[in-house]
Amino acid sequence: MKTPDSAAPTQPKHHGFSDFWKIARALVTWEMLIKGLNIGSSLILIRLMAVADYGEYSYYFSISNTLIAIFSSGVQVVYLRNQAYANSTGKLRLDQFLISIIIELSFFALVFAGVVAVKGVNGLWLSAVAYALGFSLFTLSASHFQAVVNFKGYGLLGALKNVSLFAIIGGLALMGGLKTNPVQVSFAAIHIVFFLAACRFIGLSSLSEIKIGEFLGLLKENLPLLFYYGAAGLFTQADILLIERNFPLEPLAIYGVAFRYYMFSLVILAPLTNSIRVYTSTEAMVSNRPLQLAYFKSWMKKILKYGLPLLIVGLLAGGPVMRLVNGVKYDESVTLMRILMAGAFCTFLFAPAVSIILTSKNYTTLAVFMSISTVMKFGLVYLGAAQGSLLLVATASVASIIFMNLLNASYVFFRQEKTAHG
Repeated sequence: MKTPDSAAPTQPKHHGFSDFWKIARALVTWEMLIKGLNIGSSLILIRLMAVADYGEYSYYFSISNTLIAIFSSGVQVVYLRNQAYANSTGKLRLDQFLISIIIELSFFALVFAGVVAVKGVNGLWLSAVAYALGFSLFTLSASHFQAVVNFKGYGLLGALKNVSLFAIIGGLALMGGLKTNPVQVSFAAIHIVFFLAACRFIGLSSLSEIKIGEFLGLLKENLPLLFYYGAAGLFTQADILLIERNFPLEPLAIYGVAFRYYMFSLVILAPLTNSIRVYTSTEAMVSNRPLQLAYFKSWMKKILKYGLPLLIVGLLAGGPVMRLVNGVKYDESVTLMRILMAGAFCTFLFAPAVSIILTSKNYTTLAVFMSISTVMKFGLVYLGAAQGSLLLVATASVASIIFMNLLNASYVFFRQEKTAHG
C-alpha cells in the first residue's frame, strides 16, 4: 500500500548547521502547538486536584514514564534512526513500523503480567501500565512522521490528540472525577485511538512480508538501548520515586509541581532531540566525525548565546507565573523549580551528545554512562530525602544531571580528538 510518505520520501541534504534548523524549525513549530495544549492540561490538573490527589497522581505518572523509558524509548529511537536513514536513501521500510509495534506489544504484555503477579488486580498500577502502553504506541507512530519529515502530519495528529485530552480533563473536572485512576485510563484510551488513526494513515505491511531474521536483528539491536533507556527512566524519575518513599503525599505534590514546571522548561527539547537524531542519522552524517563535532560546537555556541538570556528570564518570571497559575498552595515549589532550571539549561547545552553517540551505535558506552549517573543520582537524592529536605533533593538532582551530561559530552570530544591524532 502506497502512502504519501512512502511514495515521496524526503531526502535532506547537508550544507552546514543551517540545514539542521530547517528540520528543527518545522518540528518545533508544530511541537509548540502540541505542547502548549499539553501544558494547559497539566496546569488544570495542578490547579483543580487536591494536593494529596496530585501527589498520588505525580507518583503513578512517574511509574508510567519509567515504564515508557524502559520498554518503549529504545524501540522508538532505533525505529526513528533506521527509518530516517532509509528515507534519506529513498528506501522507506514500512515493515519495520509493524515490527516495532509487535516488539512494544510483547514487552507490555510481560509488564501487565508482572504487575498482576506482584500487585494483583491493582487499579492504580494497571491504569499506569495502560497509559504507558497507549503513550508508547502513539509516540511510535509520531516517530514515523518525524522520520519521513512529514511534520504537518505529525503536528496535526499531536494537536488533535491533545485537544481531546484537554476535553477529557474538562469533562472529568465537571463531574468531580479528577482522580489518578480515571485520568490515567482516559489518557490511555485517547492515545490508543489516535495511534490507530495514525496506523490507518501510514499503512502497514502484511505479516507475511516480515522476515524473522530482521525481526530478531531489530530486537537484538534494541536490547542495549532498552538497558540505557531503562536506566535513563530511573534517572529522570529518581526524585519522585524516592520522595514518595520518604515523605507524605503533600510534599510529594509540592515537588511534583516544581518537577512539572522543570519539564515545561524542556518543552522544545523533545522535538529538537528528534531533529538532531534525524539530522545525525542521515547518510552524510553517520560516519563523518569532523562534521559531527563541528555541529556540536555550533550547537553549544547557539545555546550559550540565546539560552542564557532565556534562563535568566525564566528564573525571574517563573515565580510570579507559578503563583498566578497555581495559587498560593504551591508557593514552596517556586524555589525548587528555580534550582531544577539549572539542570534544564545543562541538558539543552549538551543535547547532541547522546544522538552523536547513538549514530556510532556505541550503545554500551551510553548504557554504562547512564548506569553510573543513575546510581550516583539515587545515592545523592536518597541522602537529601533522608534529611527531610526537598531543597537538598533538588540540588542533588541538578548535580547528577550536570555530571551525566558532562560525561556524554566529554566522550564525544575525546573520541574525536583520539580519531584526529590516531
